[in-house]
Amino acid sequence: MTGFDIFDTIERLRRAGRPFCLATVVRTADVTSAKAGAKAAVTEAGEIIGHLGGGCVQRAVRSAAVMAMLMAGSVRISARSFPMIAASE
Repeated sequence: MTGFDIFDTIERLRRAGRPFCLATVVRTADVTSAKAGAKAAVTEAGEIIGHLGGGCVQRAVRSAAVMAMLMAGSVRISARSFPMIAASE
């Protein structure tokens, strides 16, 4: 996201009084579009503002964010990709 500033996003959400979580990529092991340090805000509606990776990661982050907001705490998740196995005939 060119020109994306997570701190501007946080400020806008706070001013609007919208609950949100901050998600941060801590470490990556495989090839991924999001690198360690990438951040995104996740709103109470499940909107992800920022980039954390592909669909599997986004679903896991969205679920964890909802849980964290309900618990008023933090949640750590681990999302791993598994190699595709081709079926043989």
